[in-house]
Amino acid sequence: MGARVSERLKTINARKAAEVEQLAEIFENIAENRRKIAGNLIARAAHMHVAMEDMEARMDKDGQLKNMQQGNYKIKVAHPLFEKYNTMDKNYNATLKMLIDLLPQQTGINTEAGKRMLDYLTKGQVE
Repeated sequence: MGARVSERLKTINARKAAEVEQLAEIFENIAENRRKIAGNLIARAAHMHVAMEDMEARMDKDGQLKNMQQGNYKIKVAHPLFEKYNTMDKNYNATLKMLIDLLPQQTGINTEAGKRMLDYLTKGQVE
């Protein structure tokens, strides 16, 4: 059992590292004082992205609604991860917004970094 958990953690860490790498490439040429802030936000965004992917897979597998025994009858309730997923999604989007705000202000999304961030947001990868 311990080896299985260890392999799963390695996979999760590899997925997080891949997300960090993609986002870090976008912000590698921003001002030094913004790069440290971006690094912290990138780490949080990568963690949330991977966690949300896992939650999505679990909810897709189990279904969005679960049957729950309530006395003599059953009722359908939202998947236990649904609320956590929605909260994390809001936090993830807020983190991405903060990252976008760190891009050069004068041209924003029109910079090379801005275009790469747009690729990440729309395609899930940096071109």
